[in-house]
Amino acid sequence: SARDTGGMRSQAETDFYLHLLDNGVLIPGTRRSFISHVHTPELVDEATEIIKKSLNLVRQDDLF
Repeated sequence: SARDTGGMRSQAETDFYLHLLDNGVLIPGTRRSFISHVHTPELVDEATEIIKKSLNLVRQDDLF
């Protein structure tokens, strides 16, 4: 948790969020995200795949 790390992000977390941003997915630092009527099922599916890919990349680097 943020309490345990003094509020500092791990390298894995930083890499994860940067990969998401590089692929068009923004998850704010608060980790609260919203889906609205402009997000089509296809966009939600695409974002889900990008999130999965980002998690797999940091896992491959033994960061997470």
